[in-house]
Amino acid sequence: MADIMSNVTSVLRSAGYRTGNANPGSVMPEITEPVVAVNLERADMEARTAVVRVTVVAPLVLGARSCEEQGLEICRVLSGLGGKCELQPCKFNAKTEMFSTAILVTFQGNVLDDNWVMGDLCQVRFGSGYYLNKVISFTSWQESEEGKTLADSSWKIRVEEQLDAIRLEEVPSGVTKITVTFEDGQEAYNECKLTGRKRIIQDGTLVQVWDATALNRTIDS
Repeated sequence: MADIMSNVTSVLRSAGYRTGNANPGSVMPEITEPVVAVNLERADMEARTAVVRVTVVAPLVLGARSCEEQGLEICRVLSGLGGKCELQPCKFNAKTEMFSTAILVTFQGNVLDDNWVMGDLCQVRFGSGYYLNKVISFTSWQESEEGKTLADSSWKIRVEEQLDAIRLEEVPSGVTKITVTFEDGQEAYNECKLTGRKRIIQDGTLVQVWDATALNRTIDS
């Protein structure tokens, strides 16, 4: 988890923003310019998403507009890294005399992976709950079958995933659907059957290769 937060903070600092933790456990320093606080809003292990809350705080004298403008700029910066941004309405805290605007930024990927990579990642899901760890490549193809047109022939599938370590794993059972998500699109391979599994250690990396067949392919809306 820490890498997600560190990456977001590092990117914002590189873009020239003054950043810090949202809950540092100390007295809030006096500020004379907009500052940015970063904290983890939530993480969903099933959907493999992490939502980071980026809050722009500005003193009363600068007005709400300063928060909103900074918020929009931050959205542009983090959207370029694959984050899906939602800019929240600006609020005023009479006690601290501060304006604040929060941006909720959603990233996809293996949220428990120490080597978190931000951006649009390919995700492959077996059945209703088995996600592959870190997809390196996905290939699907059709070959003409006797008595069938190419469009009516079954699909062959090969997917490679990078594993973090050698451990005992069970072959997922009852896989009748393989779902592939990339950027804003999703496709499903239906009536599937897993036909092979191979593990390769090469250049210090453990790779697992899955083979499967599917009777048809659909595009999910």
